[in-house]
Amino acid sequence: MPSPTDKELLEIISDIESDRAEFKESLSGDASARIRDAICAFANDLPRHEKPGYVFVGVRNNRTIADSTVTDELLRQLADMKTDGNILPPPTLAVEKRVLDGKEVAVVTVQPSDSPPVRFKGVVHIRIGSRRSIATEQDERILNE
Repeated sequence: MPSPTDKELLEIISDIESDRAEFKESLSGDASARIRDAICAFANDLPRHEKPGYVFVGVRNNRTIADSTVTDELLRQLADMKTDGNILPPPTLAVEKRVLDGKEVAVVTVQPSDSPPVRFKGVVHIRIGSRRSIATEQDERILNE
């Protein structure tokens, strides 16, 4: 899976209508669980974009890039979300540090699953516009098709 260019990532960050991006300034508070929700939702790809979803750590909700440091530990924590047993089946994802507009950002690229539904702690998460949501029975039927 080729990495997007810096220009493509900046376009995704600036697109206020995107349902393929999640932004977290850091991993503090409940951000780790919210990131897992987003990974699950992007893997489920209910809108059938057939394109990856992106989690940006180091980008605020208002889509400005924070002045943060992306450490090896942060990248490891993000990569471990794939295999820690909370998201099943494990999604296909890549984790990398990027420098966008001169600032460090961790980018998690989540590929759509070829065997949805994907569940986080047994719950199917989806994206509806820019919001995460829990799938209805009908949503799950669509994902199973």
